[in-house]
Amino acid sequence: MAIHCLSASQENIISATTPNKTAIPYSALKQHLKKNRLLVSPAELHGNLTGQLLANPQLSAGQWRHMILADYGFGEPPSQGLVTALEAFFDMVKSRLQEDDFSFDLLLPEDGALNQRAAALAEWANAFLSGLALGGLKSEKALSDEGREFLRDMAEIARLDEQIDDNQGEEADLMELQEYTRAGVMLLASDLLSGKPVQKPPADRLN
Repeated sequence: MAIHCLSASQENIISATTPNKTAIPYSALKQHLKKNRLLVSPAELHGNLTGQLLANPQLSAGQWRHMILADYGFGEPPSQGLVTALEAFFDMVKSRLQEDDFSFDLLLPEDGALNQRAAALAEWANAFLSGLALGGLKSEKALSDEGREFLRDMAEIARLDEQIDDNQGEEADLMELQEYTRAGVMLLASDLLSGKPVQKPPADRLN
């Protein structure tokens, strides 16, 4: 899937929300995971946890940590520093998903080549969908029509083409997709966590 511009209706969900808290430093977390021999990127880690928490709000930090170590570790006992870092990461992501101040944001590289950042967004989306399944979301019946449509869009974003021209137009399109993904996750949080009426999200799917 190549990068495409969003429709005007898809942009409506973006304009309603803006993250307002300091982001997790991607590069620092990447180095920490590598140092502790976890074969997972920060984008994948964040997408996985976000999906699992939306599908299963009762998930504990310990349960998630054991899954991550089993799936991405080498079977070695984790250092106390890694345990502490993963549990702090868990608590922060869970807190931001539950807040109403639009502080949730995707964890993606701050810089780098455009195709690498597009690949990270695709990786995030794929891990998010996997996290929803791991968390037990077996049916979309709990979602609004708009939420179900957003999940179909996420499947498209998970297939973003890495062969992207590094130009200003594609850069803007990627930023829009990131914002659309972030705002759509907040929509699903409204569907699955709060039970409150949700804002009207995009009427049209991605091309």
